[in-house]
Amino acid sequence: MLIGENANHKANFLKYSFGKGSLYLVANPKLFSNYALLNPRGAEYAATALSYIKSTRQVIWDEYYSQGDGAEDSPMRVFLSKPALAWAYYITIFSLLTFVLFEIKRTQRIIPVIEPLSNTTLEFVNVVGQVYYEKRNNANIAHKKILYLLEHLREEYQLKTNKLDAEFTEKLTGKLGVDAAFAKDLVNYLLFIGVQEHVSDRELIELNKMIEKLYIQSA
Repeated sequence: MLIGENANHKANFLKYSFGKGSLYLVANPKLFSNYALLNPRGAEYAATALSYIKSTRQVIWDEYYSQGDGAEDSPMRVFLSKPALAWAYYITIFSLLTFVLFEIKRTQRIIPVIEPLSNTTLEFVNVVGQVYYEKRNNANIAHKKILYLLEHLREEYQLKTNKLDAEFTEKLTGKLGVDAAFAKDLVNYLLFIGVQEHVSDRELIELNKMIEKLYIQSA
């Protein structure tokens, strides 16, 4: 049964009777959309078309032919539907990713290896010692060793070293815990060497031994 037609007098609204029900076919379901209903003529058409539907408990609205079968419309479905093309696609993507990763790694700036600073203290001591040895100025070496020793006593034990007397010897024994007789001998030897203009090798060696002994006993 023809219910409606378009401007070209072609059917766009049909009714088929099936048993106790009816099938209504509309060529343009957009006429029932919200946009069409905003137009007075569209609202009138929708109301007229829906008036053919009798009061019923069940109305089936089917949009299959207007929306399609729901199949994927992506252009990639052609590639992915064929196993050979799908594998070619995946291999291409994997190759591109591999190339990008290796290219990034290859073009990274090389981090230079920084060598750790070497300890040149021993070399410096050897050089200084060699210079003093070549000059053979034992008195200068002895006086410097005494100065270094007194500075060590001031910094580590807070001893006053302006006077090397009996009071200094007593404090040296008490704070460092060295033998009293050795402390007295050491102080006397420091006073003796300190006023000498010339120091022999034997005297310099003896001074060094006594200072080393002090370090050992106070450790």
